[in-house]
Amino acid sequence: MCLLFFAIDVHPDFRLIVAANRDEYYNRPTKKLQVWKQNPRIIAGTDLEKGGTWFGVTRQGRWAAVTNYMETKLLDEYRSRGILVRDYLNSDQTPSEFIGDLAPHAALYNGFNLVVGTLTEALYFSNRERVAKPLHKGIFGLSNHLLDTPWPKVSYGKQGLENLVRQAHPDSDSLFSILNDRQCAQDGNVPEPAADIEWDRLLSSAFISGNAYGTRSSTILMIKRDNRLKLEERTYSGEGNRSPGIYSSVTYELVADNPPA
Repeated sequence: MCLLFFAIDVHPDFRLIVAANRDEYYNRPTKKLQVWKQNPRIIAGTDLEKGGTWFGVTRQGRWAAVTNYMETKLLDEYRSRGILVRDYLNSDQTPSEFIGDLAPHAALYNGFNLVVGTLTEALYFSNRERVAKPLHKGIFGLSNHLLDTPWPKVSYGKQGLENLVRQAHPDSDSLFSILNDRQCAQDGNVPEPAADIEWDRLLSSAFISGNAYGTRSSTILMIKRDNRLKLEERTYSGEGNRSPGIYSSVTYELVADNPPA
């Protein structure tokens, strides 16, 4: 996943609102959002190449997401970053415990940003910054650099989410509209443009529509104060990336079954 916006404790009706895009090569095999047979408490997509996932939720209200950290040099031998999300969702550790165990081994992965949470706690960690940051009330944006780095699509998306949570009844369609923004930044995505400005410009929109690489899916998570949870994913084909109306959709609605004391 390459783009994530989330609001923690900023709307009177919602504990958490998350809107996220997963960007990947179209030929990477993937299973869409579903209940995992190997652990029915997990609802997530699956990367069939490495066995992990980019975003997921459990029936207890645990949630996690990972994005890659943009860098030119990658390790040839590395652990899949999607395994981090899978392992957190499979565990019963608190976010702090999980990050505490991960931190000594974080260099075994290429650059990543990881957000792990429960109904009442959330934590951000990047192995390029190596500082665990508790996330309290606020609106946050994350792409392929550190949390809240002001890349154009991160800044625009955060503003869009802030405008939305001011409304009495934010809905998933409005959140998907933020994720479906296809306007590219004229000077590319990052404050200091990369050598390949055309590639950089392609990546600068919230929704990416390349020939071989682009936004594969968009996911919305909304958790109300009474622990009712709605999880919705829209999955796009390569051809669908060039036609905004073409997608398949799946929705799960449930009540988190271990609300906090």
